[in-house]
Amino acid sequence: SVARQRPCLSAERNILGVAGFGRAVGLLAFLTGLALSVHAEMSGDDYRSPTVLSSPQERAKVEEELEADRRRLSRETEQQQNAQARALALQRQREQQRPLGERLLDAKCARCHSLDIVRSQSKSALGWRWTVERMRWWHGASLERGEAGVIARQLVQTRGAASSSIWFLAGAGAAGVGVLFFGIRRFQGRRVSGEASQGLTQRGSE
Repeated sequence: SVARQRPCLSAERNILGVAGFGRAVGLLAFLTGLALSVHAEMSGDDYRSPTVLSSPQERAKVEEELEADRRRLSRETEQQQNAQARALALQRQREQQRPLGERLLDAKCARCHSLDIVRSQSKSALGWRWTVERMRWWHGASLERGEAGVIARQLVQTRGAASSSIWFLAGAGAAGVGVLFFGIRRFQGRRVSGEASQGLTQRGSE
């Protein structure tokens, strides 16, 4: 019986050995296929440009063109910056040439009031000064010391001061004519009254 068991054990060992070898071969084939697929995915051939520069002359030419483009872009950027700087300097120069009162009027008053509304007003020097001071003290206008007088003088010069003076002179003239007319009428009344009283006196004496 022992002799019979030995061939059976030997056969089982052979079968197990063949099965293990098959599994090993299968595992090796799987790993080999996986490695080949990864290599195929990571191959650099698919990422290469069809226009590969093969000569140093071609590479130098492309680098020269890129450098020329960079220089051109740098010049254009510098020209734009210089043009903007000149425009800003010209704007500042023109702003400085404007009268101080006009600049203050735009900076301080135009924030809350339309300049068209201001231009439509007609006031005397005292009226404009009162208006500016009222905006400063009652309405909280942001005015530094001395700016109120400058703005008021600017308004007197440019915002209807002439027409206001004309109306003032016209009113003063009318008042003068009225006073003169009243004085003449009063003098005439006194004269008539004196003549009447003198006549009555003469009649009484007779």
